[in-house]
Amino acid sequence: RQAGRSQLERRRRKLETVLGDGPAIAACLSDTRFLPPLSQRVQLSFPYHVATREMDLRAILVDIFRTSSLGPRALLGDDYEQALSLLHTVPGYCGRVDGGSDDHRPATHSPFNKAYKRVFGAVAERGTSSDCELHGRFARALKNFARQVLAPLLGVSADDVLYQAVPVLRCSHPSAKATGILHNDYDSNNHQPAELNIWIPMNRAFGANTLYVESAPNASDFSPIELGYGNAVRFWGNQCRHHTVPNTTSVTRVSLDLRAMARHTFNGNFFDSKGRPGER
Repeated sequence: RQAGRSQLERRRRKLETVLGDGPAIAACLSDTRFLPPLSQRVQLSFPYHVATREMDLRAILVDIFRTSSLGPRALLGDDYEQALSLLHTVPGYCGRVDGGSDDHRPATHSPFNKAYKRVFGAVAERGTSSDCELHGRFARALKNFARQVLAPLLGVSADDVLYQAVPVLRCSHPSAKATGILHNDYDSNNHQPAELNIWIPMNRAFGANTLYVESAPNASDFSPIELGYGNAVRFWGNQCRHHTVPNTTSVTRVSLDLRAMARHTFNGNFFDSKGRPGER
């Protein structure tokens, strides 16, 4: 019953509009109190330390992948770069026993993505102690990343960073189809304009396996983000459009993307692009 009421509430909010929504929408996009500073709207690549376990997100992610239905033998050894780059060759990755990629099955349906989702639902759903332990390790590493890396990047104290607790996992395997359509996060996902995208590759991102981003809203000068593990990029994906292209490389790109903002830029009276009270 509770789930049913929640669904009805979400539907009500989706249909709800506000009087004078035009001015309300315009205010949310023009009030500088709720926008990132001009200097932070510019794309910036930056390194971060991964030598210590406290921020080694990749090692934890591999441990999560090893709990997938394919079993721990799917990712053997300590060469995480190679293991992730060849993820698409693991038998069963795309539902095929020959290890080949399947253009008709999105990577979001792979056993590795399912393991990631399972671990992050472990606490709420009273999952296994192993899943809860992995969830805790990842949450601590991400918190360290937010406090030690994102806070200085946003020009705020360690306690004044708001960040996405569960980053979105992206696995772009070799395929004739692109995994991400052209969009910005404001129009497509109803995110607040103060949010900045933090894109963190877990292995080498280059050429056709990576993300393409324009330098400014509607600039249409899309260029690929080319980085390796231990580096990340900040960009204003709320207004700058981004997309992927068919991955014609022989390398699967694994990455995490999250949104972050300074606490003081959060808009408690946010209206999305359709004039609805925002939930994000």
